[in-house]
Amino acid sequence: MVPLPILILLGVSVSEGVDRETAQSFFGILELVIVLLGILAAALFAYLTRPSDLEQSSAELDRDG
Repeated sequence: MVPLPILILLGVSVSEGVDRETAQSFFGILELVIVLLGILAAALFAYLTRPSDLEQSSAELDRDG
């Protein structure tokens, strides 16, 4: 979903008179930052919501019998 708003902003900035090369490089860097932040947020979410050792051991006991 990120590329669509960036392309819209790119089109608006070019129509306002900003150099196309400058706008493309800026929004390319912006898109890269957004993607990296998304990956970081996903990793942080996975880390914070992982089951604790106690939960894992009780789940293994329930499964074994």
